[in-house]
Amino acid sequence: MFDYPIEIKYTSRKNSVGIKVINNLVTILAPKRTSERYIIKLLRKKDGWIRKHLAEKKQSKLEINQLYIFGKKLEIRKEKANQNSFIYENNELVLRYKENLDHNKILFLLNTLLINQAKSYIPDRVIKLSKETNLLPNKIILKNTKSQWGSCSRTKNISLSHNLITAPIETIDYVIIHELCHLSEMNHSRNFWNLVAQHCPAYKTHVKWLKTHNYLLTLQEHLSLKI
Repeated sequence: MFDYPIEIKYTSRKNSVGIKVINNLVTILAPKRTSERYIIKLLRKKDGWIRKHLAEKKQSKLEINQLYIFGKKLEIRKEKANQNSFIYENNELVLRYKENLDHNKILFLLNTLLINQAKSYIPDRVIKLSKETNLLPNKIILKNTKSQWGSCSRTKNISLSHNLITAPIETIDYVIIHELCHLSEMNHSRNFWNLVAQHCPAYKTHVKWLKTHNYLLTLQEHLSLKI
């Protein structure tokens, strides 16, 4: 009936049916008593919207030996060296290796690169933007999240994904501002979005980038590297 994969998740916490397009999967979030007939009718109604989003995500996928850093899609250069390392210098990504590496070893080097880049850039931006917005978190946490770019706890701790370092600088700032605004509004109400807009007027542009490139949250599962 539909030529794209569909996953239906029933939940007791939702009052209406929602549709999410993540990577190439269309996920339906529906109240437990929602009929299959109603879901099929909704999918037919939203088919154009779904196909548009699937096409956008397909266009943004990475080719072999490509990686995003600060929103730029870069080719990974490979070179022989005395030790294995993955470095980012002068807008260049270089995988240095002294012997043939298996996929898991390459991913380990990649994760090390992303973590180091995130640690050296993101906390300083959080501190700067928190001072500018006067929204001050208790703690900044960098972690390997796969479902969210960032989050804010009720204890006022800000958590951000290491993979956020793949986003454009302005988009990184938006995610930080988004989570900082939760320190004042622990919801996604009109007041919350008004506060976000106050500090990041072009936030809708960044929301679109993040949705289109949502697969970068699980970058390690989509990256294709060959020596």
